[in-house]
Amino acid sequence: MRIKPGFAAGTVLVWASGHPAGALAVAVAPPFLMTTIRFTLAAALMALVPW
Repeated sequence: MRIKPGFAAGTVLVWASGHPAGALAVAVAPPFLMTTIRFTLAAALMALVPW
């Protein structure tokens, strides 16, 4: 099954913004660090999506 690019991009952007786990992430690490980690992982994930 292939993921549609629009759906994948939207999912990664919501995930990278920290929306689902924002409170938990802030509780365990500084916000800037979590944002950096999220965007790094999001970029790696986007590189794996076959466009």
